[in-house]
Amino acid sequence: MSELKLVSDKANSYWAIHDRAMMAASNLKRSEIEMLDALIAVESRQVYYQMEIKDLFQYCTEMLGLSRHASYNFITVMNKSKDVPALLEAIRDGSTTVSKARKVCSVITEKNSKEWIGLTRECSSRIVERAVAMANPRAAVHESMKYVSADVLELKFAVSE
Repeated sequence: MSELKLVSDKANSYWAIHDRAMMAASNLKRSEIEMLDALIAVESRQVYYQMEIKDLFQYCTEMLGLSRHASYNFITVMNKSKDVPALLEAIRDGSTTVSKARKVCSVITEKNSKEWIGLTRECSSRIVERAVAMANPRAAVHESMKYVSADVLELKFAVSE
């Protein structure tokens, strides 16, 4: 009888951990929406100027402590959603994420928004990236440079055949 109880306790703990992970994922999605809405308000009132900060990107990284990558994603999506409000609505209703939305910002317009938002809803990030690269080859690779050690930089750029 004690063996059966032990197995049952393990199963319950797995479910408890799973429930915790599900709750965290739900909170993360809500937090993305709240961050976008907050940044829209910050930008519309130019709150960062009141703090003697030159732009929204610097505000995000220095005042909010967001990574450069997260700041770029939020700002890019926020700016594009001014022209394509459906993009912001898709994030708000939970049918896409900020990360996937950012991937289509170089190609999405008000006219083609249903197709691109549908793609972000239905497909993996890799498929979305590939579709964007086919529609806009220049958007496929962003030039970048980062330190990989104290004296070595990694350089990323596109080269055509």
